[in-house]
Amino acid sequence: MYDRAKAERPVRFYERLLRLTAGRFLGKPFVLAAWQAFAVAQIFGHVDSQGQRLVSEAFIQIAKKNGKSEWAAGLALYLLLADNEPAAEIYGAAASRAQAGLVFNVAAKMVAQSRELHDRLKVYRRSQRIVKRADPWSFYQVISADANTGDGVNPHACIFDEIHRQRYTELYNVLKFGMSARSQGLMLGITTAGAQDSSPLARGLYEKALRVQRGELKDPGFFGMVFEGDQKRRQHRGKPGTAQSHEAIL
Repeated sequence: MYDRAKAERPVRFYERLLRLTAGRFLGKPFVLAAWQAFAVAQIFGHVDSQGQRLVSEAFIQIAKKNGKSEWAAGLALYLLLADNEPAAEIYGAAASRAQAGLVFNVAAKMVAQSRELHDRLKVYRRSQRIVKRADPWSFYQVISADANTGDGVNPHACIFDEIHRQRYTELYNVLKFGMSARSQGLMLGITTAGAQDSSPLARGLYEKALRVQRGELKDPGFFGMVFEGDQKRRQHRGKPGTAQSHEAIL
């Protein structure tokens, strides 16, 4: 079923606590774009009969310069700080540490711009780690395929940036398998539009997203959203929530 209050909660987290980090938007409140709000609502709004989040795997393909990194950084901070998961391990993954560090740097800037976030989170730039002060076992950590550091993790969530650059599935599979002990784990892959053919992993997620959208495959645990060029349609599953809620953000 669709829980509108749970769909709205992360949207308000962005708008109340986060500030944008670059260009003419620097320091402005993070008011989500339509695609960002839609994705958040779909990922967090669908729940089972016990109120647990249904979506455990998601794939988003979006063109460059659409706020992908800022949105992903905000999502990592929400999952770390406000998803009510004890000892939450949040990983920012990519094919290389440099790529994974791009989203981390945005998240670190967001923490620096917010007194409320700064009071609750500690940023370690050298190790690329953000720790929840009230629960030091909860953290956001950069991880990459080229560092061979995937084994032994217990992720609550993983945001895999530019997944089209990931030639092999090992890191993705290790992180996904490590998530099995979590009741509301989330594996999110993001890629640049038109680049999925360079990675079998990205291609597989892309094709699954289209099959779900067309009704050829039913998987309530999967959310896919694909933006194509002018010759193709935007693909998605479900409808965004629109209700307002006064539930506390933190």
